[in-house]
Amino acid sequence: MADYKTAISKKPTKDAYDDFIKYFPAKKENDRGNVRNQIILAFEEKIGKKLATPVAVAEPIAAAPAVTITNLAQDDAAKQEETKATPKDDVHNLMTKWLTSWKSGDMKTYRSCYDESNFQSKGMNLDAWISYKENVRKKSNNINISINNLQISVNENIAKAVFTQEYSSSILKDKGKKTLELRKIGAEWKICREIM
Repeated sequence: MADYKTAISKKPTKDAYDDFIKYFPAKKENDRGNVRNQIILAFEEKIGKKLATPVAVAEPIAAAPAVTITNLAQDDAAKQEETKATPKDDVHNLMTKWLTSWKSGDMKTYRSCYDESNFQSKGMNLDAWISYKENVRKKSNNINISINNLQISVNENIAKAVFTQEYSSSILKDKGKKTLELRKIGAEWKICREIM
């Protein structure tokens, strides 16, 4: 939330707001603190008009799980004109979608983050990987995941995201360095390999 408030306080754009709604179209069940609503209100306060209907909070506001999301709306103080998203921004957006879909259990969206034809990790193709992940979700409760120290490097149509991942559930607690290798397919970035 702090990262969003910082980005929004600089100079939010309608495009930044639209991107947020695209990747977070509705309040997720695990958004106990209703962070989505807080972000929408921050946009509205800064832009000065009602952009969307906030989602009502059905339970008391509690601390949301830690998710590092930065650079939502980059604005260089020297540049007052709107800029297009960089390849790093696009990779970052995919990372946010990947993390959010895993945490919420939206396996269709989670699968869409991966390269259908060339994904390989731990000796598994994408079908085997998704089956493995679905099995993990079935056995686990109280899944919480956060990523920190995210570093993204892009070289033309190849990218790498390296970060520290903290994962906990009813059956596992783990912390370690994770690497996602990505490639651009058409206009979209896709994960082709996970290394932990």
